Amino acid sequence: DTRKAISLVDDRGVFEVYAGTPMPVEVRIHAPGHLAFAQSVDLGPGEVRWVQWTLEPQRPVGGIVRWPDGTPAADVSLFGRTDREGDQTSSDEKGRFKLEALSLRDLKLYARGGGEAGQDFSNRWFFDEGEDLTRLELWLQPSAVYQAKVTTDQGANVAGQRLMLLAVDNRRVTRFGTTDDEGRATVSGLYPGTYTVIFDRYEQALTEITVQPGEVLPEQLLRLPTDLSDKLRQAASPPREW
Repeated sequence: DTRKAISLVDDRGVFEVYAGTPMPVEVRIHAPGHLAFAQSVDLGPGEVRWVQWTLEPQRPVGGIVRWPDGTPAADVSLFGRTDREGDQTSSDEKGRFKLEALSLRDLKLYARGGGEAGQDFSNRWFFDEGEDLTRLELWLQPSAVYQAKVTTDQGANVAGQRLMLLAVDNRRVTRFGTTDDEGRATVSGLYPGTYTVIFDRYEQALTEITVQPGEVLPEQLLRLPTDLSDKLRQAASPPREW
């Protein structure tokens, strides 16, 4: 449980950690221009262990995000994701943003914010490994909307049933909606792209949809087996979305 901050011993990057008793030693490394690194090392009595690690270069991502009319977009949530790590931030009052905990790998970048009068805007961008992403100019678009009506297989309306939409290109991007007394649900804030529609806690895909910026899809009828309706509502988890 002892924590000790140390500096590199020499210009070769060699460091030493002394453990008074045999124990797992967690080593955390923070170096300018590189991703943070953490590794646990098991040490036995009197053991001297030589380790060699390679730090991964950090990829700075930043720029300005704008509303569809071109004005800077403040308080917009941005999320960047590679195949290994992610980072998120919000734009400042001038629309500026910066992401720092990302590697040089291919990047998926998502942004979402609310404009005036309760409007919802979003967009997504894909960048290759070698691109310079330090001076991006990102433009938001009106978010898409999905509508559904849920009934049992006997035609009865299903109230209180949560729908979940998973982005096909990144299943960390999810959107939720819950049916009202008439079995109707609206899922807003959708980025352009393709989504799988499922019932929460029921992993079988119901359908797949593709939406364009600002598109409002016609209401879709979804059938929920009667014997599953009550079970799914009781087991539903609190929504988390990005």
